[in-house]
Amino acid sequence: MKDADDFPLHALSWLSSTRSMTREERGDYIDLLALQWDNDGLPADLDAFSRSIGYKNAKKLSAVLISKFPISSDGKRRNPRLEIE
Repeated sequence: MKDADDFPLHALSWLSSTRSMTREERGDYIDLLALQWDNDGLPADLDAFSRSIGYKNAKKLSAVLISKFPISSDGKRRNPRLEIE
């Protein structure tokens, strides 16, 4: 059963999968993962997706991060690995 406050973070997987990201990208990524967990998905609209972590619009958000959250069949952005967890 999912605990609303907890989601698994596998340290070695995190470190290896984010090694090429900037510090800002890693911070944004963990925020997006937490928001996805808490809200059962993220907005498909890129501007709304970006605003969810404090950017005014999608121009400031890294393409690397956008690629980590594809739009799923329900119309929300979801990180596939987090969905497995």
